[in-house]
Amino acid sequence: MPGAAKKVCLICGSGASSAFLAINVRKAAAKIGLDVIVENRPESDFKKALSEYDSVLIAPHLEFLLKDFHLSADDYCRDVQVIPFYIYGTLDGSLILSMLQDVQNKPK
Repeated sequence: MPGAAKKVCLICGSGASSAFLAINVRKAAAKIGLDVIVENRPESDFKKALSEYDSVLIAPHLEFLLKDFHLSADDYCRDVQVIPFYIYGTLDGSLILSMLQDVQNKPK
């Protein structure tokens, strides 16, 4: 991710479980020397915070909101994805980084 650090937001219902995952993503990024800013927010802050992030990853239990998230994200040309249960449940930060890398490598 050359240039400025990529800013990533993890969204969950109240922001609590995404806080644990954000910590693990930061640790995984630091371990490999990746310059990324990872923050977490509750679902209620999504729309007002969207303009601040390059990628927004939402908890699997909020998948039903994905359509609304995409409509909002389209205004800002942001990447919005649902975190798979197997990643969210294990709080594996390195798998989140893999998700982000996969999006970065997709042709536009």
